[in-house]
Amino acid sequence: MTVTTLRSLISHELQSQPAKYQPYLEARDASRYDDLAAEIPNNGEYASAIGDLVPRALANVLQVQLQIFTSMYNVPIVYIYPDSNPVIQAPLLLCYSHCL
Repeated sequence: MTVTTLRSLISHELQSQPAKYQPYLEARDASRYDDLAAEIPNNGEYASAIGDLVPRALANVLQVQLQIFTSMYNVPIVYIYPDSNPVIQAPLLLCYSHCL
């Protein structure tokens, strides 16, 4: 699977299930939800207002648990579970660098 394909699948997940994801956006961004979700296939768009929803959408698209290691001392690991039972029990390990 290519990055382009994965980005398209995540975008489709976000666009097809707004009731699941849109409530997590701040009010000022919620009105732009469709546009933000449509931008995900473009390189560099993970940092947009909808970017924090991408890991949850990824977990649902791949049907795997994500274990995200961060550089934030107060939240060193974030666990994200798909809405349905994972197809494999081993989590997908990701690393995020939190830069201010």
